[in-house]
Amino acid sequence: MSRYRFLLKKFSLTLTTAVLCQGLLTSISVITLCSLCYANEAEVCRMCGMDAARSQTEFVIHFSDGSKEFACCLHCVYLLQNFIKEKTASILETRDFTTGDLIDARQAYYLHKSSLIPKGSMAPFLPAFSKVETAKNYAKKYSGEVISFDEALKIVESFDKEVS
Repeated sequence: MSRYRFLLKKFSLTLTTAVLCQGLLTSISVITLCSLCYANEAEVCRMCGMDAARSQTEFVIHFSDGSKEFACCLHCVYLLQNFIKEKTASILETRDFTTGDLIDARQAYYLHKSSLIPKGSMAPFLPAFSKVETAKNYAKKYSGEVISFDEALKIVESFDKEVS
């Protein structure tokens, strides 16, 4: 019974922190609440609450003022940059799907319209690769097309317009 009280207390504190840190919280899903409870607080996606460190499409956004934010996918990066307009991203990194290493997101190759669904990511699913050859091999195996960062960003922008 004490274990459940501890989890409930942690849940309440995390929710209170989320409300205070992000201002007015208009809607929040059960998935977001659960992810806020168990995620490494240092790498929580600010837009959806998922544990960005567990996402195969994690992004790390370094701002010119030295601060940084984490996102679970390119869609959340897009939302975050529209949310924090006063900051400029100086470095944008993402996880290479095959190695897990952080790579320059603007120079990466993305797989679009494939049957591959990365763990911990949200739609549209756009796994990143540092090498075009690797991305093409995944496209052969899982279908889809290899696209640039700018093309991936346009897809995310149109996806956002469709869902909102």
